[in-house]
Amino acid sequence: MNFAAPHIGFVIAAYAIAFVVIGGMVIGTLGDYRSLRKSLERVETRTRRKQDSNS
Repeated sequence: MNFAAPHIGFVIAAYAIAFVVIGGMVIGTLGDYRSLRKSLERVETRTRRKQDSNS
């Protein structure tokens, strides 16, 4: 890459924006995953309690 090119600022800005967007998507996905995992644990706990009380 020629860092003396007149358009280098646009190229760097495009890479920076892409990095921020993809990073945000990864962070959002991990947050959603954690939230769903906690919800699943709550459902499993309720299911176990119902099965134990019916036995």
